Amino acid sequence: MIALRQQGFAWDNPKETKEVIFSESQYRELQARYADLDKINREPGEKKAKFEIDPNLVSGDSTLIDKDYLMKLLNELAQAQAKAKAEEAKEIEARIQPLFNQLRENDRLHAEQILDDVKTGKLERVENFSVLLDRYRMDSEQTQIQDFISQFGLDRECFGKLQAHHVLGKDDWKDFGLLDNLVKTADMDLVTAQFSQEKSNEKPNALKLKGYLRDKIKTEIERIILAR
Repeated sequence: MIALRQQGFAWDNPKETKEVIFSESQYRELQARYADLDKINREPGEKKAKFEIDPNLVSGDSTLIDKDYLMKLLNELAQAQAKAKAEEAKEIEARIQPLFNQLRENDRLHAEQILDDVKTGKLERVENFSVLLDRYRMDSEQTQIQDFISQFGLDRECFGKLQAHHVLGKDDWKDFGLLDNLVKTADMDLVTAQFSQEKSNEKPNALKLKGYLRDKIKTEIERIILAR
């Protein structure tokens, strides 16, 4: 879709057309999504509407229609689970799994957790899949940050300041002494223990430990940013 727009295709000009090839399975999936959305948004007895596809629906790694459809299927799965309809639940789950491929790799992991929570009954209803995905992503990020700062005894507030300041790909680590201030908060006994575990053939000293910790912090912060 993005490539078509870059080549000059415009939805407001009916004289311009581009052929888009779908596999049979892709076409059937698109048909199902639009049909389901039509049933949701149309009053009983109302004439079936003609769909006009918004070119802005498709952007980046996922589409709005995919997330609406996912929300619907997850709620259907929750209902099937609650009513102990095993075959129906299995069929719905089989329709959900391929849609996860539209998400980024990290988001797929969170989506799988959402699916597991629906299947176990921990999550009874999905009101907004995008909002829920953001919540799971944020919860995961906060847990990983806590694990990291606990590993080295770092101050969370100092870590947060450095994380908020850093721009991915920019060498701004020395700005305002944020990295130095964070390193100073570390429990060096914990740092030494971790260093010795990872580099058993090297003898730790103050210079090596600080360099090791700096690299660990930089890597962790960039990993967090990339996962968003």
